[in-house]
Amino acid sequence: MARCRKQPRCSACRELTFLVLAACCAYAGGAQQTAQAPSMASQASAQQGVGTYRISGRVVDAQGGTPLARCVVEIVDVKHGFGSRTGLTGEDGRFLFEGVSPSKYRLSASKHGFVTESYEQHDEFSTAIAVGPGLVSEDLMFKLTPGAILSGTVTDESGEPVRQAQVKLFRDQDADGIRSTRQQAITNTDDRGAFEIANIGPGAYFLSASAQPWYARQVQGMTGSTPDDAALDVAYPTLFYPDVTDADVATPIPIKGGERLQTDFIFHAEHAVHLRIPMTEAEMKRGYGISVNHSVFGEPENLPVNMSSDGSGATVDGLLPGHYDVTVTKNDGGRQSETHFFADVTGDSAQVSDEENKTNVTVTGRVISNEGKLPPGSGMALVARHSRNGSFAQLNDAGEFTFSVPPGSYEVLGQINHHYLATVSATGASLVGRVLTVKAGAAPRLQILLGSSYGQIDGTVMHDGHPASAAMVFLVPDHPGENTILFRRDQSDSDGTFTLPGILPGHYRVIAIERGWELEWAKPSVLAPFLVKSRQVDVRGNDHLQGTIELQTR
Repeated sequence: MARCRKQPRCSACRELTFLVLAACCAYAGGAQQTAQAPSMASQASAQQGVGTYRISGRVVDAQGGTPLARCVVEIVDVKHGFGSRTGLTGEDGRFLFEGVSPSKYRLSASKHGFVTESYEQHDEFSTAIAVGPGLVSEDLMFKLTPGAILSGTVTDESGEPVRQAQVKLFRDQDADGIRSTRQQAITNTDDRGAFEIANIGPGAYFLSASAQPWYARQVQGMTGSTPDDAALDVAYPTLFYPDVTDADVATPIPIKGGERLQTDFIFHAEHAVHLRIPMTEAEMKRGYGISVNHSVFGEPENLPVNMSSDGSGATVDGLLPGHYDVTVTKNDGGRQSETHFFADVTGDSAQVSDEENKTNVTVTGRVISNEGKLPPGSGMALVARHSRNGSFAQLNDAGEFTFSVPPGSYEVLGQINHHYLATVSATGASLVGRVLTVKAGAAPRLQILLGSSYGQIDGTVMHDGHPASAAMVFLVPDHPGENTILFRRDQSDSDGTFTLPGILPGHYRVIAIERGWELEWAKPSVLAPFLVKSRQVDVRGNDHLQGTIELQTR
């Protein structure tokens, strides 16, 4: 590995083992700069340059290839971070931007009845158009996907419209490298109980609806307590299409581009149960909050419940029998603390006892920064791997924190501005990568050292001696299954180039895969065949690495 030390305080510039391009860059000490954030002088220079290039092409219907007239087409300079131009396609679907300066441009198109997209978009990634000598930026074919519309009504058992019901659309897709069902859109019903979700791309979807009976909500709001009349002490279950209460038996809705589908829900009120949470009068006076979640397609969903209180605790109203994840937030001298517990609510009411709280594990720790004082509002988070529910603990002046969580496995995350967790060690619990596993009766303690200098990799994907565009580029950490937070991804641009910024120092492998966005890349077994031909790279703080990587086909 070659190193160059340009200045006494210059960050190291390094050469990857697979380099074809020379890596040579200099960074001013104390200020993080990257090729994505040029100086004002370089911006002015780019503005003054005479543009002699063009971006042109045609927008067509992705389904039939028909040219689309009067599409709004936009280019945005993503290399220099400023400047955009828009235009309309002609009757033949063609667009043209003349006098374009050398740079990289995000190309996007929109039209009524179609999904607004960027060029070659996959998930949140797209292929930018590189403009300059010897680069192809004309005669592009932009395929725009027709949007579907999903509408319906939500009524109660009497046929009356349910107003302000919350309707959620979930998509069954590969997200963050694993096949899962993720929320795609959310809306509310109007005064007629009607809803509509537009611009839906092709795929398999699930639909849910949640609400509270208006009469129960109104009585609770007026009295601030549980209704005395049993007929008013009711709640609606969360419904999944077609009117089932269990997400596991929900029916997927296959949606094609341009379709218009009708789906309806009918709510039936059920007798509500209540969850009692004891608290001292002093704790209540200092301030507290209670949130109740249940799992929907593996993701936490906050329930719209009501709460009443007296001198000895709080009662959560409007629940139905089920399994809930409850978070109690308390204010202790200006510092917030959170307690998490699972509650199985079965009868008319349930109470969380001190004995149940003892099953929680107290996780303590300390965060240390070589730069001295930590930024205000800093904290740590433990995210449960099974439910993705997060617990937050604020740091005190000494950088110490405390969690109270149920036994289980948690991803350790920092919420500290401009810093990352450089090293994490644990006593009293198993720690693999960033995943902490705590057991009942244990007393885990974390020791965390912060870092603030990130690395970056700029490279080019090659295939048979030519730059390859629209390839998915992965930066894979050691122990990928326990270090998903360390993954970095990008999609190669029209000239084959990519950028992986914000890399935490460590050991990685770089992979470029054709149609990689279709992979469940978070699964080690899926990545394993590609790792054989990957390239290893060690990244240190403030490193700016450059190189080429060969495309792997599927």
